[in-house]
Amino acid sequence: MRVIFFDVDGTLLDDETAIARGLDALHVSYGATLGLGRDALGHQWQQSLERHFPRFLAGEISTDEQRRARMRDLFGSVTTAARCDEAFAVYLDAYENAWAPYDDVRRASFIGDDWAKDVVGSREAGLQPIWLRREPSAAQPVLPGVRVIETLHELGAVLAAEPLA
Repeated sequence: MRVIFFDVDGTLLDDETAIARGLDALHVSYGATLGLGRDALGHQWQQSLERHFPRFLAGEISTDEQRRARMRDLFGSVTTAARCDEAFAVYLDAYENAWAPYDDVRRASFIGDDWAKDVVGSREAGLQPIWLRREPSAAQPVLPGVRVIETLHELGAVLAAEPLA
């Protein structure tokens, strides 16, 4: 079986718009506290991302630690972990709610094995979920439009049966 991996953010999903919506929410909630206009917040956000995300990728810090480091860049080094998490949650909620496929991704399918995270989550993001139910005994909730496969060998037939437009 041939496998193709796609980058998600910026390739399939419009990450730029999602980031903008996340920053809009962060600015509405904290712009006055930070004393930053929306454009200045976006600039500082990008600088902080460029500073801390490579550290995360290198395994130097965890996901939560890189998020908190970015928040501390905005709010100051004395900001508590709880405050950092609260502020990042404002951004992340708006960011994730703005996820949408690009216009040229007319019909995007998402294949996953976890009902809540993969099937429900991808459906909420506007993708066509395909549930890889490797355990045939797993209960299947009823959700219109969800295809179910038990092995990846079935995927070709499911995708071939789907119209492209």
